[in-house]
Amino acid sequence: MMSRRLAVALALGLVVAGCGSSSSSSGGSSGAASSGSGPPGTWTGLGARLSAFQAAYPKGTSGCTTGCYGPRVGIKGQLVYEFTTVMTSGPPDNHVTGFTLALPDKTPASAAKAMVLKPMPSDTKEISFKVAHDAEGSCGIWNLRSATLGRWFIGNKAGAPVDPYGSVGVLLNPVGADGTFKYSPSNLTRANIELGGPLSGPCRTTSGGMASG
Repeated sequence: MMSRRLAVALALGLVVAGCGSSSSSSGGSSGAASSGSGPPGTWTGLGARLSAFQAAYPKGTSGCTTGCYGPRVGIKGQLVYEFTTVMTSGPPDNHVTGFTLALPDKTPASAAKAMVLKPMPSDTKEISFKVAHDAEGSCGIWNLRSATLGRWFIGNKAGAPVDPYGSVGVLLNPVGADGTFKYSPSNLTRANIELGGPLSGPCRTTSGGMASG
């Protein structure tokens, strides 16, 4: 599981990454999931080779300390990178195993879920969803599964935090200026997405991974 220090860094990453010029969010991934043993070269979403992901979402160079990629999204009067804290399986495979996805202000839950699913294989399905509460706030915990992702990561040399079922854990929440979470189905601004579920809580807990520089 991810350490508290890294989880707090996720919460702060959006604020730190939020300086610079405006750009609209493109979202999504190019290419389609295949039935091969690994992701096709055109796939740029979750599970993609890091090189393919970076080609689709250029790395940010301004005001970012956690590995920021893609265009910028308006959140609480700031512009933040669409993807922050990108996780990989590490060499030699270097496949993307997770990231934090910025959502525009006041994104409703239905739209947030659609944005989360966009960079995932088309066979991704919901396993469970609940709103969790703990001493530090509340969040939506959404567990997904993709047989395609499970197949891609079988035998991964770096031992990515995944299982053969292709489980994906997602935390949905708005992030306050003080870094606290309070789930609102009509105002979600961030999704933490990682291979290797299912998640059960608390709201600052995810499955871990290797942060990409």
